[in-house]
Amino acid sequence: MPENLNPHLVQCLQNRVAGPPPVWFMRQAGRHLPEYRELRNRFTSFLEFCLSPNAAAQATLQPMWRYDVDAAIIFSDLPLLPYGLGYNVSYTSKGAPWVEPIANASEIRNINSRTLTQKLAPVFEAIGSVRAQLPKDKALIGFAGAPWTTACYMLSGHPGPTASSARVWQYQHLDAFSDLIEVLVEACEVFLCKQIEAGAHIVQIFDTLAGTLPAALCQQWCLEPLERIVRSLKQKHPSIPIIAFPKGIGVQYLSFSRIEELDCLTIDSSVPLEWAIQNMCDHVCLQGNLDPALLIAGGPSLKNSVNRILASTNSHRFVFSCGDGILPETSPELVHATISQVRKSVSD
Repeated sequence: MPENLNPHLVQCLQNRVAGPPPVWFMRQAGRHLPEYRELRNRFTSFLEFCLSPNAAAQATLQPMWRYDVDAAIIFSDLPLLPYGLGYNVSYTSKGAPWVEPIANASEIRNINSRTLTQKLAPVFEAIGSVRAQLPKDKALIGFAGAPWTTACYMLSGHPGPTASSARVWQYQHLDAFSDLIEVLVEACEVFLCKQIEAGAHIVQIFDTLAGTLPAALCQQWCLEPLERIVRSLKQKHPSIPIIAFPKGIGVQYLSFSRIEELDCLTIDSSVPLEWAIQNMCDHVCLQGNLDPALLIAGGPSLKNSVNRILASTNSHRFVFSCGDGILPETSPELVHATISQVRKSVSD
């Protein structure tokens, strides 16, 4: 691809371009969009929706057509990785995922990734479809759940905000839990490699429950597995940028920022941005930090927060985004206005 057509986000993550920060949002395809709700209503099952390549591709592209963001992220869900490993996945009437829990410690020895590629083939097909329709200056992001977060689903069905049952289980079955993490490191790597081969420009690894662990266990079950996944992906696909999002880990972001070959670190809204810039920008590109609730509140609070983030990151590589996913109550008009504010402030 010619240099001038290389997606802006890719160039930013590869430290090859200055200028305005790229803009995209986690969960930018979803319930806050009326066109998404109309598409979702065509399916009785959310899993069926995710595994319909045409529908998933359409949902992925909807925010691109509405907002002209710098990246699309493939429409999928974290529990699809357990589904690819042969576990049943369902959703409640309110949309909460439920993964068939691991029955006992001995079951872990029989888990393998042989079924993953076949069962998740619709995801790869959707990625290919999106890539074919995506403007050449826009990036496509693939993603997977990190081993700890995926393990929490597989051990408890739905882990809840504290992942307490998974934490108890790993204390009681340490060897078996270590074996499970090994399986999930391999599965995550396979899943992301296949997404790259299907056409993803970038991959992001979500560890949304990393903040539920004590510091030592966060290093053991989150940081060390992530290091291994990043290293393996870079060996196979050295030009593909990798983003990590270990949500809610506070000062431990510093250790994650120093993972060799990690290109970008998403920081949640609880992290003081000035501290993050001072301590981490020499190691990785930063992304995120805007409180998603501001995209509901609007007004001076939103505008001032956007301006503060832009002023703080003016001389550093940065990807403008929220510190978590867009909330369902979000106004599309405020998302559009925020993107316009980011781009206008740079050109002024």
